[in-house]
Amino acid sequence: MTCNSGTYLGEANVTEQWFIPFLRIQEGEKGRSAFLKHWREYANRADWYGDIFYRRIEGIIFCPGGGDEYASRVATSIVCWFGSNNGLCFLNDALAKTKVNSEVGNYSNEATLLSSWALENRRQYCVNRGVRRLEGILGRSQLIATDFEVAESVMLWLSSDEGRKFVATVFQELGWPVIWEIPNIKILMDDED
Repeated sequence: MTCNSGTYLGEANVTEQWFIPFLRIQEGEKGRSAFLKHWREYANRADWYGDIFYRRIEGIIFCPGGGDEYASRVATSIVCWFGSNNGLCFLNDALAKTKVNSEVGNYSNEATLLSSWALENRRQYCVNRGVRRLEGILGRSQLIATDFEVAESVMLWLSSDEGRKFVATVFQELGWPVIWEIPNIKILMDDED
């Protein structure tokens, strides 16, 4: 059982096609371009986990049965959206809330990111003619269950230390300030020493 194609990600021949967002990145969109560049490097990298060799994207996409090219492209589209004006506002707001909740533990960060995403993605008929955020990110109005599963998986990954470090790395390259805490690393924070 998989998201769409019937092939587990680990069995598939992952190519560049897996990391192409559904909406084309326009020339001059440096935020979206930087997120895409880093995502392709990060998500396609393979790691050992015990005796299992897997691509990182397999650990991010939690669709029933694994991921496929379609699910990977949905994740890529969402990650690229982080580099847009709306995505940047979402990240700064949601990740700043995780800073407040970091004392409680990672579960609290997951709940914070998922609730922030639920509010961001809700249908509001007085905003953008009622288009959900995910519909706008993917460029279509007919969403399927996989779209929602992948979006939720990306938000869960974003709540992790690894996800926040990824975002901070892209922000650093772009020269954008990091306004939330990243556990165990000091990046783009003012040194008071």
